[in-house]
Amino acid sequence: MARSKTKKQKEKEIEERKRKQFFVKVLIASVIFVLLLTGFFLIRLSQKRATISKYATVISKEEVREKTLGFKTLVTNPRVLTDPLRFADNFAAEDLQDENGKVVAHEAIIIIDNPSYNLDKENIPSNASILLIVDTNLNVLSITPFNPTYFDLGIEFDKYFESYKQKNAELIIKQVDGINVGDSNTALVIKNKVRESLSLFYIEKYGLQKFSSLQGGGYIFAERGVKVNPLSLKDVNGVTYNLDEFRNYKLVIIAGNPDCGSCVSSVSELGKVFKQQDLSDVKFIVLSFGDTKEALEKLTNVLPDGTIGVIDNNREIATQLKLNISPYIALVDKDLTLYFRGPAEPNKDTLENIKEFLTH
Repeated sequence: MARSKTKKQKEKEIEERKRKQFFVKVLIASVIFVLLLTGFFLIRLSQKRATISKYATVISKEEVREKTLGFKTLVTNPRVLTDPLRFADNFAAEDLQDENGKVVAHEAIIIIDNPSYNLDKENIPSNASILLIVDTNLNVLSITPFNPTYFDLGIEFDKYFESYKQKNAELIIKQVDGINVGDSNTALVIKNKVRESLSLFYIEKYGLQKFSSLQGGGYIFAERGVKVNPLSLKDVNGVTYNLDEFRNYKLVIIAGNPDCGSCVSSVSELGKVFKQQDLSDVKFIVLSFGDTKEALEKLTNVLPDGTIGVIDNNREIATQLKLNISPYIALVDKDLTLYFRGPAEPNKDTLENIKEFLTH
């Protein structure tokens, strides 16, 4: 009996040791797994931080100026370059002086929607700021993104911005500069904004008459050619449309406050212009900031028959289309490419763009 108990006891001890060894192995494997998982997580976190850092890096305008000109400058004559009758945007501008007080360059800040903002809205700026520096003869010395220093462009980033160097304002205004934007909407927006800011510098230096003779065929506003999001909208009768349905038509989209008398008057004047044209391949959409059908009709009634009326009293659709100012107009070419966006008022720039849009 004693031997039997000893044997059973030994077997029990062996089993117990095996159990302990098994648990130790499981514990070690678990620790290794946790360490590997933690290491993987830390590597991914580090990679994400490095990626976000790339999109969130900011440098100062002073750094850009010194790198471009080779010395620290004095900043003078702060002003806003603007001409609301001809250009869609305005630009903060300044003159740059050397240590002797001589003006050696001019600069303007170009701001665009940051195409990389959605990657990390907490850390990446929603707008991208770009510093344009030109010499006193309006030759481009540099175009440098500085806040942030990088964003997704869709084409080779550094090569694109380098391609502007030493291009003269006249070449860019005439659109014979050879700067390639590829299929990048963002690059196209930047190029048009550069052209717009250089146009304003040119007018400031040489006068409007010389600029008018230089530009010849008319000014193309920033963002022409970008794709319009084919969003959906519901008209006042409950019919749902998607802008993609109209890609074989030219689209005129007007947004406005029907309770604003001058806004309705402006849209009415444009309506008279439209009704004198061939509209066989044109569709009209009105976004009303009022909340009733009666208010909407103040805008639709002054436009051609068949105008689609949408009550957009919270301006949600108008905001997506960047038409949330009253009154505003977007001329959208076939294949949903933007031709013009600006005040829906009978001013020179809007009327000229309407004429070109309907006849080109």
